Amino acid sequence: MQLFEALYPLLLALTQLQELVDDTSLAVGSEAYAAALQVYNYAKASGQTAGLDTVVEEMGQRFARKSRKTKPQAAAL
Repeated sequence: MQLFEALYPLLLALTQLQELVDDTSLAVGSEAYAAALQVYNYAKASGQTAGLDTVVEEMGQRFARKSRKTKPQAAAL
């Protein structure tokens, strides 16, 4: 019991740290995605992709909009 009581504050601190790391990772990933999308849109709109055609095409595959599948309506009872 004494060991548990000694370790519990450490467990809480580590849990909080893990949540902060997860939040930071999510924010950084979101910012990186937004920046890459902005670069892609600029490259696509400028029309001056000489030498970058392959990269712009690959980015286009990454940022392609996926069609949403509609769920069939449930039969009325």
